[in-house]
Amino acid sequence: MLRRFLLVTLIFILYSSFVIPDSKAQQNFIFSRNLRIGDNVEDVKQLQKILNSYSKTIVSNNGYGSFGNETTYFGKLTLDAVIRFQNLYREEIVGNDTSFVGTGYVGPLTRKKLNELTTNNKQQTTNTQLPENQNQKFQNSDLQPLTNKLFLQPPQVLNFSKIEAAPGDTVEITGWYFTKNNSIYFDDKKIVENLESSEGKNLKFIVPSSVELGKYNIWIENERGNSRNQIKEKFFTVTPDPTNPPTFNSTSVISVSSLGDVIILRGDNFESSNEVWSSLGNLGGVVSNGGEIKIHLSDFPKASDFAKAFKYLQGQSIDLYFFVKNSHGVTLNPQKVILRIN
Repeated sequence: MLRRFLLVTLIFILYSSFVIPDSKAQQNFIFSRNLRIGDNVEDVKQLQKILNSYSKTIVSNNGYGSFGNETTYFGKLTLDAVIRFQNLYREEIVGNDTSFVGTGYVGPLTRKKLNELTTNNKQQTTNTQLPENQNQKFQNSDLQPLTNKLFLQPPQVLNFSKIEAAPGDTVEITGWYFTKNNSIYFDDKKIVENLESSEGKNLKFIVPSSVELGKYNIWIENERGNSRNQIKEKFFTVTPDPTNPPTFNSTSVISVSSLGDVIILRGDNFESSNEVWSSLGNLGGVVSNGGEIKIHLSDFPKASDFAKAFKYLQGQSIDLYFFVKNSHGVTLNPQKVILRIN
């Protein structure tokens, strides 16, 4: 038993440090176009294969985007993996500029590094070069099922379509790591089971008539684990007279050219004080006036860090997404803002 435990531990350490190459997929591929979130092209699939070759830049441990299940879609998981890749190879991408932080945008400098990895693939299989003096390789495709289990991520909840609902209402949950067999709990009681998520990011369920009126903590359980400890307070109310969550009344894209620009979010069910969530961080106590919220992008916590990368993104566009949260709930669909960097 002890020997088996030590073997599994050794495998875990080796996998977290070394490369599991997929040379057939990556060999001699040239990245000739810039890539950003939302793209759906073959280049993205090749990008994911490279990212999945390094333990620190894995796109996903299971499902779409995972090792052997790479896709052509550039989504949030790919964006996060590219940011880790850029930060890992920062000196090789931008030199000694310590102010650089990964943006997730695959531009000419990042493509150059990717092409170095693909065109030198034959050399890598015998002399893999990794940051932090990790100049070793580890190859054993038979270990992939085991390493997938070791690195499984439990389900994570990002948003609910409403935080108040009546029995019989449909509620949608967005998040990550949902599977084809999920159970939903209200506190300690399982109220829905065998609920399928086709893409691992959305779940819909109907509040059963058997659920008593009151406040609950909702969490999800599947074979990957559960989200029970992610939200500890009772936030979801079952009531015969629910209020509606805030919504944006326009699907048009807002375009700005500077972090100092003002953006106007228009919608319904905004309150006198709201939270605005975004990829630049979150703002609290945001005032609404007549169904409008006016904010400066520069007010967000991560705006200054984001601005440091501007000199590498001249002439490019960055997509930002905004949500509004108040006592009625959270907007299910975001407002998209395109930041055009001049």
